[in-house]
Amino acid sequence: MRDVRRSDIEKLYRAVADGEPRREILQMMHDLFGRDCELRPPVDEMRLADRCQPERRAHG
Repeated sequence: MRDVRRSDIEKLYRAVADGEPRREILQMMHDLFGRDCELRPPVDEMRLADRCQPERRAHG
C-alpha cells in the first residue's frame, strides 16, 4: 500500500470538516487509496450511489 503521509490525512480531514463537495472528498480519497484498495473513480461511485438512492436526488 502507498505510504500515506500525515499531511495527506490532515488535508482530507480538513476537507470533510470544511464541508467540501463530496466529489472533491472522494477524489482525495481515491488519490490516497484508490489503486491499492481498488476503489472506483469518484464519478463512477457517485453515479452508483445516485442510482442506489433515488430519494436522495429528490431532496437535493
